[in-house]
Amino acid sequence: MRIRLDNGTSIEGEQDQITHILKLMGYGTKRIEELFESAYYNSSSRGPLLIVEMTTTHLRNAITKFYVEWVKALNTIRDPKVYVRTLLAGPDDTTWRAMMVEYSKRDPE
Repeated sequence: MRIRLDNGTSIEGEQDQITHILKLMGYGTKRIEELFESAYYNSSSRGPLLIVEMTTTHLRNAITKFYVEWVKALNTIRDPKVYVRTLLAGPDDTTWRAMMVEYSKRDPE
């Protein structure tokens, strides 16, 4: 397993080893969980993939797929106030946000 920190540093090893290193670096438990959640995308066709290693096309397709499913889920919200708040806030999934950040770093194909 490998994760990449916000400053570009990569740490590779087993999850418990990476967790130990991150704790030594001063990361809190919640932030460590977020890093693990946001590092990988669970592809339906290829299994868990490191987001930074996904092809640009696959990344774009994954972002679009997630967003379409999120929009469809809006139809289940019956309370107008909750609907508007949810719509304005946008998706709050850490993996989706990590994919968006990575995609925004890519050069056009």
